[in-house]
Amino acid sequence: MTQENAFQLISHLIGTPFVAAVRAYIEQLTGYSVKDPDEQEQEQEQEDENVETLIVDLNPMREIIWFNLTRK
Repeated sequence: MTQENAFQLISHLIGTPFVAAVRAYIEQLTGYSVKDPDEQEQEQEQEDENVETLIVDLNPMREIIWFNLTRK
């Protein structure tokens, strides 16, 4: 799935609180591993090659504000 296709499927989630059920929903829709920025910082040391991860950007209230796809 392309980044554009994935974002089209999940763009309606912007403004939604980022909870476990939303993470699972995004993973099922897109097929990408999903992480929040805190998890991304913790796992930078354990980078795997050729892994696509969808990073969910959150506001201070942990609501989704944007999505970023990273490829390692």
